[in-house]
Amino acid sequence: MTDLACAVIALAGGDATPRCAAALARDTGTDPVLIDRTMPGGDTVPGRRRAALARTAAGAQAAGAQAGALVAMVEDTTLVAPGWAAAVRTSFADPAVAAAWGPVHIDPALGARYRALGRMEYGRFHGGSPRPQSPPGNCLVFRRAALEAVLAPGRGLAEHEVAADLRARGWTIAYAPGAASTYA
Repeated sequence: MTDLACAVIALAGGDATPRCAAALARDTGTDPVLIDRTMPGGDTVPGRRRAALARTAAGAQAAGAQAGALVAMVEDTTLVAPGWAAAVRTSFADPAVAAAWGPVHIDPALGARYRALGRMEYGRFHGGSPRPQSPPGNCLVFRRAALEAVLAPGRGLAEHEVAADLRARGWTIAYAPGAASTYA
């Protein structure tokens, strides 16, 4: 039983999905749920995140009360660094924290087009940048109860909207420097 339930959100597909899942499994000790475009609501990324929440909730309910109290949604274009899960859990020691995120690095081995895309999408989430108000969409971690409290039925899960809703209800979003991920 683990307090952290993980889902891999398929974007690139192919080898990216099992590579991301393997990195998560190595760091967390559990196998993540795989979410792709064929799932109900899977035609959009926010819809796939919503499906991830439902699928990890079902697994957590079957495993026991504390299982899945935290839920991570990681896009398959992302690799979590060793120690990522421990850094995330440390952030959630504060009961006021509803979400946590860490710096996003861009893999220098990517082609020029994808490095540019990574810089546009995640450059502001690098460790040396001022911290934005919403977490990066590639690697989201939430306290399940807080997330479920702010999601309206049928609504997808867009990180900036959820972050604003959580803050409006008095929750905080923590920056965890050790919870690094790489856009690869």
